[in-house]
Amino acid sequence: MPNLKEHVKNIVPSCADKVNYVPMGYDPEFTYQLNGEDPYETFFSKIRNNNFIVGYAGTIGLANCVDQIIEAARILKNEPIVFAILGGGPSKEKLMEYVKENNLTKVHFFNKVTKEMVGTFLKHANLLVNPWMGGNSIYRFGVSPNKWIDYMHSSKPILVSLDGYYCIIDEANCGTFIQADNPVLMAEEILKFSKMNRRELEKMGENGRKFLVEKLSYDVLTDKYLSIIDGLYVNAVLNENKDHLNKIRQEA
Repeated sequence: MPNLKEHVKNIVPSCADKVNYVPMGYDPEFTYQLNGEDPYETFFSKIRNNNFIVGYAGTIGLANCVDQIIEAARILKNEPIVFAILGGGPSKEKLMEYVKENNLTKVHFFNKVTKEMVGTFLKHANLLVNPWMGGNSIYRFGVSPNKWIDYMHSSKPILVSLDGYYCIIDEANCGTFIQADNPVLMAEEILKFSKMNRRELEKMGENGRKFLVEKLSYDVLTDKYLSIIDGLYVNAVLNENKDHLNKIRQEA
């Protein structure tokens, strides 16, 4: 919860200044892409020249709101925009049936894969999306999904639909937040992204990767964590000395 301090401030105001937040970390050494053969190259090579590719990777369940992506695809069905959805989950079969029934030929599903293969898939997209369910008040304190690390590592711009505290994506300037549960707005934003020039999209994606390395790598977060611990120790020593001096004054 990046905005946890605000929550503590509401519940225990006197403790708000004692709250420190260390975000999830990023391992630059982890292999986020397969070395060698790319199982997705054949598919994407046939469509990338004439289409803008929107990607999603993750669980396909009720809470993941992939139906918002499908509805946005329906709205944009006459645009040169292709939707590639990777993952598995309880809602996948139903969504695949909906896509077939509505003849949404530009929506394609891919099976769930290992984390190492996710990066290989994501690199083919022009834009990555992450919809969230609306109406959840806890989101005002922020969210920190692992998905954002994968997305940012891929150096692609990101579109998030979330009713809550905007963080990381905003800080990194690598994407856009929009209102949740609004497929029409999502479709409008996707269309805007599709009309951006290539360099603008690349720069946004590069911002995300740079932010990971400079702000979220484990070395950086370790230093931040140790700095917090050191600060607590120093304050404890100062308070102990202060109490000792007060005791001496009282005895004098």
